[in-house]
Amino acid sequence: MQIQQLHHFLAAVTYGNLGRAATYCNITQPAITRSIQRLEETLGVQLLERSGRGVTPTDAGIVMHEYARQMARDTKLIRQRLAEMSGQSLGEVRVGISANFAHDRLALAFADVIRQCPVPKLTISQDFCGVLVERLSAGELDVVIALIPDNLDEQDFTIRYLFDIPGSVVVGPEHPLCGLSMAPLAELAKYKWIALELETTGYLSRHFGSFDLRAPDVPIRTDSPVLMKDLLRASSLVGLAPIRLFRNEIAQGELVRLTSELDPLTARGCLIHRKELEHSPQMGVFVETLLAAVLATVVPDPLACPKRMQTTQKELASAASVR
Repeated sequence: MQIQQLHHFLAAVTYGNLGRAATYCNITQPAITRSIQRLEETLGVQLLERSGRGVTPTDAGIVMHEYARQMARDTKLIRQRLAEMSGQSLGEVRVGISANFAHDRLALAFADVIRQCPVPKLTISQDFCGVLVERLSAGELDVVIALIPDNLDEQDFTIRYLFDIPGSVVVGPEHPLCGLSMAPLAELAKYKWIALELETTGYLSRHFGSFDLRAPDVPIRTDSPVLMKDLLRASSLVGLAPIRLFRNEIAQGELVRLTSELDPLTARGCLIHRKELEHSPQMGVFVETLLAAVLATVVPDPLACPKRMQTTQKELASAASVR
């Protein structure tokens, strides 16, 4: 059994698709298939159920997944500690960010980290929050900057609160609801939504549920703010995103922020790392430097406090006639 085979298996479970897992591991799909098959032959069990829709772990695969994650973490930590003992600097540091943090000032934060805490190789990747946490658990990432995920085991992770992230409901400039001073929730629920996180459905269910309304359908999720913006402009989709992510587009009229009874929409941003990294002094310095740099990107946003207004019957009739 080889460590590389464990990484291939972990990637397959994380992505649920051998093609995507192969892309992540920078190998071909036949190569990752052979690697996992050899692991299964070594262990004498089937680890993955294969179908046209992708792969899922078998009962044996679920058990193996937990051990594989621990082995991958331990291997990473051993190499890191031995490198530090020999006087070497940090090796590769891998940071994952969710799309909610992919704003223009984040690059300034990483530029500051690079100046203060240089590392031989810094890899920054973007994905959905749930996938990032899974990769963090598997030892494939060192640090994650994302919204605080549900059901995170704080026994294994250190969670550093960053700041509250004001959210916004956004649409394209031609959307039927963009002329309203207050978009009714019942109208918002009639449209299909697009979001930057897989967990958005539950988030909306809680908010709409507080008004005894069924949450809208969220059939489209993407980790690309650029694609989200283009889809909003080209369709009648309703989007949910941090205000600061699209503040320039809103200011320029490319997108329109809707005011509704859902306001204020907020989520908690955080920096997460595995607790064993606290045993590495050099990694500790990197994490503290990154934390301070990200916090320094926080600036007051005038769009975060919209003026509350009431929707008139005339506005409602106008929106209904357009739709």
